[in-house]
Amino acid sequence: MTGQPAHQVTERSFDGGDGYVLTVDLLLSSDVAPADAERVADGFFRDHFSLSTVADYATIPSSWPTSKMPLTIVYNQGQPGEPSLKDAGDFAAARWNATPGNTYRLVSGGMTTATAGACAMNLDGQNTVTFQDPGGPSVLALTCVVANNFNEIVEADIIFNPNVLFSSDSVTPPNAYDLWSVAPHSSEFLQLPS
Repeated sequence: MTGQPAHQVTERSFDGGDGYVLTVDLLLSSDVAPADAERVADGFFRDHFSLSTVADYATIPSSWPTSKMPLTIVYNQGQPGEPSLKDAGDFAAARWNATPGNTYRLVSGGMTTATAGACAMNLDGQNTVTFQDPGGPSVLALTCVVANNFNEIVEADIIFNPNVLFSSDSVTPPNAYDLWSVAPHSSEFLQLPS
């Protein structure tokens, strides 16, 4: 294990019904060899998503409607002892918002008790970041983006695996992953245009 995420990312898009498409991005741990990433991802998607696949390894050409800006993100810490998701999310948002020429903005909506329902197509209108079991030790984080049939994103949730040790220490322990590195990597899948 390493103090940095492996950034092995796989993506699938599913037919969510009623004109919705669910796009799921997995950030796999460094314990997964690059040669095994596709096999591990295929197993994860087969075991956790019963929806029909619409496109493999393809980004759905969807974006946030300007009416949703600034995009509000809420946080459900939900896991005692883990580093603050809000602090990591605010850090990722500040990096995004500081991008020159970027007209889209992320803002904190504070804390919530809501769970990340977008992955199960249980839309609640909140863009939630939480610790929630994604269903596999090889998954560091999971980002679920739901778009309607007008290619407008309606909700996006990010799940961090509570079974993985994350750290926000200035020096990441060798048995942990750096939350400050994983948070921006996970939030980039929110498909925000600059």
